[in-house]
Amino acid sequence: MTDRLYIENREVDLPAGTIVTITKQINSFFEVKDRQTSFTNNFTLPFTPINKSIMDNLGIIGNQSDKPYIIAKAKFFRHGTPLIIDGKATIKAFDYNKGYQVNIQEGNHSLFDELGSKKLSDLDFNHAHKLNISEYFNRLNATDGIVYPIADYGNLSHIKIEYQMPCFYIKDLWNKIFTEAGYTYSYYGADDIFQNDFFNELVITGDKGLETTSVSISNFFDNFTQKDFIKSVNQLFGLVFQKERGTKNYEFILIEEMLNNRTDALDWSDKLSKLKKQTYRIGSYARTNYFKYTYENDQDNFNDGTLRVENETLSPDKTLFTSKFGSPKKVRTSINRNSLLSMSFYADDKVNSLKPFLMRVKKIDITDFDFSYKGTEVKQTTNEGLIATTTGLNFNNLIGKYYLSFGLTINRPLVVDAELVLRNDDIYNLDFFRQVYLKQLGGYFYINKISGYKAGKLTKVQLIRTRNKADTIGEYNDDFNNDFLI
Repeated sequence: MTDRLYIENREVDLPAGTIVTITKQINSFFEVKDRQTSFTNNFTLPFTPINKSIMDNLGIIGNQSDKPYIIAKAKFFRHGTPLIIDGKATIKAFDYNKGYQVNIQEGNHSLFDELGSKKLSDLDFNHAHKLNISEYFNRLNATDGIVYPIADYGNLSHIKIEYQMPCFYIKDLWNKIFTEAGYTYSYYGADDIFQNDFFNELVITGDKGLETTSVSISNFFDNFTQKDFIKSVNQLFGLVFQKERGTKNYEFILIEEMLNNRTDALDWSDKLSKLKKQTYRIGSYARTNYFKYTYENDQDNFNDGTLRVENETLSPDKTLFTSKFGSPKKVRTSINRNSLLSMSFYADDKVNSLKPFLMRVKKIDITDFDFSYKGTEVKQTTNEGLIATTTGLNFNNLIGKYYLSFGLTINRPLVVDAELVLRNDDIYNLDFFRQVYLKQLGGYFYINKISGYKAGKLTKVQLIRTRNKADTIGEYNDDFNNDFLI
């Protein structure tokens, strides 16, 4: 038998001649907000004693097995090569004449399935505390967990400690989500964003003003899912990810680094059998694509960004995504010659609920600041403290840094559908983060999708030509306004 399938570590009866094809894909970075998984076709397992046992006698009159309603672990081997080793089998139907109709999925769905509808407030975040004077100053310079960066969160004439806001480090929320879900993560390339100072300085506010001195993550984020948090961070930096084969580790890479790295490209020229067609559109982009924050005033857009595509056949404009993170007000508050970010969590005696605001922290001299706590003047116990800033967080800045090659790629899109001669080891070693080179087309390509792989047969592969800054040398560009008209 060339194909072998295991469900819950038990080998099923898989008759010779059963056609099992595999489609490989990951979360498509050409649809920034979407995620995708790899999967097999629907195939049928016969109603044999072994298969009945594995399926808990599903299909027998009167049986009430819950197998159709749960996901079972699955592994699939072809000629001894493990093509799926962390799959999830789903029973789609039972046919009294044929048997069990089954489908297997593998890929990025595992993490998102594990997270489900869990909220950030569900995290066991070990930084709960009582807000008082000493606790505030201790956390004014905190580099992990919960910090109190100075800003105008409302009711500000000087720094009133009771009207400051706890802020949560992005890096620690990220780490906690993966740890509690039972997964790890790593950076795939050389430009490790997770070790970057910019990433490690990012915080988000809670989503409502303090109503008590007891501060815990459980007080906030009832409407912010962990899944949305992961997606929102990915969108900021143009991160894509894939599950490392045979592990519970997720590998991340910046789109920008992936598209610029051709040193590790695979030469698939000898595998190309037939070119089927070319198309000239990727996804559902428009001529102007907006990256948006959420604002207190719905009419604001000052920190949004645009990714432009020079293609007259496209729709005029589209919102590519609206971040779950908010951006503070454009108008700042001046205190002691310092310009402070402004938000409206507090208004007189009223506490407001808002979106979590995304900010960076920056250390400054605070000796000139006046502090009080519940009406009593307070002497600071430190000469330095962290202030909230949005430097570098304008989406045009982020687009220019993390989406440049992405923009070039979708600006002159070339999608090639081809048939290639692939082997089991090509599927086993498949790495979506490595580009492939085809000398017949004289270019480098991203593997967007491998459809219906079956050993010994030609395989349909969809490839997207990649472009980076090196490819555009000598091209005319009149982008004198520096608005990232790519």
